[in-house]
Amino acid sequence: MQSVAARWVSRLIVATLIFLTWWWVILSAAAPRTSDNGVFLSVASAIAEGVPLYEGVVDNKDPLFFYSLAAALRIGPAAAQLLDVLWFVCLAAGAWLLARSTMPATAAVVAGFVAAPIAVLGIAYQPGMTNLPGTALVLLGMGLLASRAWWASGFVFALAVVAKITTIPVVIAILGVTVALPHM
Repeated sequence: MQSVAARWVSRLIVATLIFLTWWWVILSAAAPRTSDNGVFLSVASAIAEGVPLYEGVVDNKDPLFFYSLAAALRIGPAAAQLLDVLWFVCLAAGAWLLARSTMPATAAVVAGFVAAPIAVLGIAYQPGMTNLPGTALVLLGMGLLASRAWWASGFVFALAVVAKITTIPVVIAILGVTVALPHM
């Protein structure tokens, strides 16, 4: 049995890791307003002003990406950065739900709220791009599925497809494995 001091030190270490990870998430989520990000922000700004997507303003990205970005821009220009942080929260929650089904509580918290964001923040992360919403929603859907929140999982998987259409094969594979191996 762990002593009270050892549990306190363990919790302090986990809290510090979470704080440092999320500080990095917040700093990393600042998207430049150049190249693709500038186009995305311009399209989302037009949508926020009432211009219909795919009619008055056109880009080849998925609708949930633009509508969520437009909603964020209605709050304020800095909210686009906060939107990426929100996607990271969804990603972390999904990873935590998955990990919770296979490991002790503290390890699941570290896996979800430290390891998963760090893995995504690696060299391939580009703030403000379209990959994060799809990745986050698929992971959240998987976590909800592992938690047996069937309807919520299905809803989040549907959102994932609308956020990033290329997630369709991943969602189909996850659901196929779930149906084929219900004991898992």
